[in-house]
Amino acid sequence: MEQAGKKWQKKSIVVISVLSRCRHLTLTMVVYVLGSMPVKIQLVRRILYTKCLLNLCQRKQMAKKIKKRYHASKACKYIQLYVRLLETDANGYGKCCSCDLLLTWEEGQGGHFQPKGRNYNAAAFTIENLHLQCSSCNLYKGGNPAGYMQFMANNYSKETIEKIKQLSYETLDCNQIDDIAREYKQKCIKLDKTKNFKVNII
Repeated sequence: MEQAGKKWQKKSIVVISVLSRCRHLTLTMVVYVLGSMPVKIQLVRRILYTKCLLNLCQRKQMAKKIKKRYHASKACKYIQLYVRLLETDANGYGKCCSCDLLLTWEEGQGGHFQPKGRNYNAAAFTIENLHLQCSSCNLYKGGNPAGYMQFMANNYSKETIEKIKQLSYETLDCNQIDDIAREYKQKCIKLDKTKNFKVNII
């Protein structure tokens, strides 16, 4: 009897784990799938309850990811704009950090030495990790890592480069990201007034 009970318990766990991953689940479907197995109403309720909890958790996790990506993209926009304004002269001209191409702040982009990653790691918001870069290097050459590495080696110490690499494995929460967005928005406004580029900063 004990072995039979354990066997049934294992089957129940397997059934619950499989059915709880189905997107659309009804009581009729549960009974149909279980077939001739000794279905108890408690088991059916448990399956449905598990499914509801899973859906709720997945939705909450997805909502958190979407919220974080929205705030992170906003912060990155201000940091990249700040870098484009900072690394160009009074006439709005600067050089690509990885190929030395002459370009304006409007043509340039804020290229990352360490990629920001799909979920925006901490290095994405580190000013030493961003520099003026042409669209050819940043987009079509995958960031031109060889040229970018040479630029970093010429302008930063090994300790700073290692620190940036380490930050690529760390993450920030939404509050920290919001603080960074506000900080760099104000820096962009202040720098724009100094250089008089008349940038539309929203």
